[in-house]
Amino acid sequence: MASPDHEALISAVVIARNEAATLGSCLDAARRALDSVGGGEILLVDSASSDGTSEIGIEAGCRVLTVRKASRFSPSAMRWIGAARTRSRYILFLDGDCVLEADFLPAALRVFEEDASMGVVAGTRRDFYVTRNGIVPASDEYYRSPAGAPSARPAYGGCALYRRRALDEAGSFDPFLRAKEEEDLAHRIIKAGYRIEVLPRQMIRHLTVPRESPRRLMRTLNHGFYVGRGQAARLFLARGLFRSAFRGLDRVLLVLVHLALGAACGWAAWESVWWPAWLWVGLSLAGFALFAIRGRSVSRAAYYVAEWVVQGACLFVGFMVPWHPADRFRWEGEERRKGKEGDRTPMAVAGSPLRRWVFITWYPYCRRSDAIGKQLGVPSYLVHYFRFKAPLLAPFKYVLQTLRTVSILLRERPDGVLVANPPVAAPFVIWLVSLLLGHRFIVDAHSGAFQHTLWRWSLPLQRFLARRALATIVTNSHMAQEVRSWGGRAELVQDLALDLDPAGESTRRGNFHVVFVCTYSVDEPVDAVLEAARSLPEVQFSFTGDPSYAGRGIRKAVPSNVRLTGFIPDREYLALLRGADAIMSLTREDHTMQRGGYEAVALEKPLITSDWPLLREVFSRGAVHVDNSPASIVAAVRTIQQAPGAFREGMAALRRIRAAVAAAQAENLRRLCEGRLDEGSRT
Repeated sequence: MASPDHEALISAVVIARNEAATLGSCLDAARRALDSVGGGEILLVDSASSDGTSEIGIEAGCRVLTVRKASRFSPSAMRWIGAARTRSRYILFLDGDCVLEADFLPAALRVFEEDASMGVVAGTRRDFYVTRNGIVPASDEYYRSPAGAPSARPAYGGCALYRRRALDEAGSFDPFLRAKEEEDLAHRIIKAGYRIEVLPRQMIRHLTVPRESPRRLMRTLNHGFYVGRGQAARLFLARGLFRSAFRGLDRVLLVLVHLALGAACGWAAWESVWWPAWLWVGLSLAGFALFAIRGRSVSRAAYYVAEWVVQGACLFVGFMVPWHPADRFRWEGEERRKGKEGDRTPMAVAGSPLRRWVFITWYPYCRRSDAIGKQLGVPSYLVHYFRFKAPLLAPFKYVLQTLRTVSILLRERPDGVLVANPPVAAPFVIWLVSLLLGHRFIVDAHSGAFQHTLWRWSLPLQRFLARRALATIVTNSHMAQEVRSWGGRAELVQDLALDLDPAGESTRRGNFHVVFVCTYSVDEPVDAVLEAARSLPEVQFSFTGDPSYAGRGIRKAVPSNVRLTGFIPDREYLALLRGADAIMSLTREDHTMQRGGYEAVALEKPLITSDWPLLREVFSRGAVHVDNSPASIVAAVRTIQQAPGAFREGMAALRRIRAAVAAAQAENLRRLCEGRLDEGSRT
């Protein structure tokens, strides 16, 4: 079947994400099928795989587009990219976990050559499940529509053969649609005047996880399919395609209605009317029992109920996603092929330019967030209500802070969000909203998120978020290694280039003034500093932070040379630091960076900090390191008293050194946000 005028007859686009286990078989079968009809190019579109998927494609002789993690992934988007970068009369789309049957392609091409109005030809699909007992075939065909299904209701999946002209005239795939993209495109192809046929022969063998398994549920959720069903429902309703909008959702909608009735019954019980709630519970148990008996499995019934509940929640989220034209889709990546060693061609960004990022922090104040935001040119939003560090108020605060965060994101519509952790609820909310708005996100993980007892319970959730974030910012290599062990990307931002003027307004106390930067956190040795102050009556101490967070016993034990400043405005706080002869910032926990240390460097003040390897590495000059005991703190103060000028000179030199490090780390982070940093690199 030669194509006239030297036009390529056929090309294949294979999309994959971490499909190394099956991709080799997929590409081998595709190559044999193409060779049987005269040959053709295979383009592999790899969604930032980490298992060597792209290398398998290169070794197989394919042209490979490696789409970077900074892009938005979905099967539809990857097919849209692949279609735009191939040129042939017909285009075959395959998934990396599917194996093409040898006799399908010649038969499909014959149908096209015999009927110029044919736009799409597909075949049947057979699933094979990977189980503990080996590979098991599914009990029935995946697409149950009869062969030769009528064009008014196309029934085929992502693997199909398209006529290029029909694809172009219909507008190709919708790169923003996460599910039912084939049905959406099929309706547009039919509207353009073309026909669709599903041949009565098997097209592909699909190797996947069992249908009724937690792995399948999580995989479907992570790929955004459930959210995509909501997107598709909204899109089809806007076109008047009511059957397409609600097809397959009857049980999901029934569960949602049942849950809504349950909420109403719960409200009635709150008002002391109990019979509706008991009736609802009885009907729920009876319905579940009937379902389990009919399916002959309690676990199967539980799986489907859980799936319908999850799908219903995601359906609502997806339904709220606004539609975007395809020309607004953007992606970044590089083209690779077998040839020269290290041959890589960076691809130009497609679609609209990067608009901007925002930084969200659920704190009343955070100099770190403000400093990173300023270095990146990113607006920093501090979102907080009620009293800080009040766990009993957290449920009320988090509801208000969630609403405020969503309001900011809806107003700004950023391409990406940097979000501080803790509290872990903040990045969780950002991830949930990203399913709706499509933004990327980077988590700025403070030391306490990993180490404080208050947040250790959330490590599984942090692991979940790290795998979905573009990156997790950490302050030391120990935490970076932990994030990488989770399967996430870690970016080290250890230094903050604080823009503080050492020569500004200052507030002094006494002949020698030490400012202890603290928040009365559990890791700060406040009692040891008070004991040291009693041994240094000639030295004046100022403790920053709100003393109401300190224990009552500590507040009663304050000696006369110690002043508890309370929480003061930023201007007064900086004046206090400028008037200090030494700044103290201590922690009992290893791998914990000190904001007070950054401030001492920026203001060129001698520093007293804890003797941990991380703090010795960062604050290597102009500082005295202590073991957090009263005796070592006293010795540190007296050491600085003996040669304050030498310590100030050391800190001035350290400021220049750390400023260069901070600039390099900030540039690395900026490149990541802009998609200019190699996704495979690690800091």
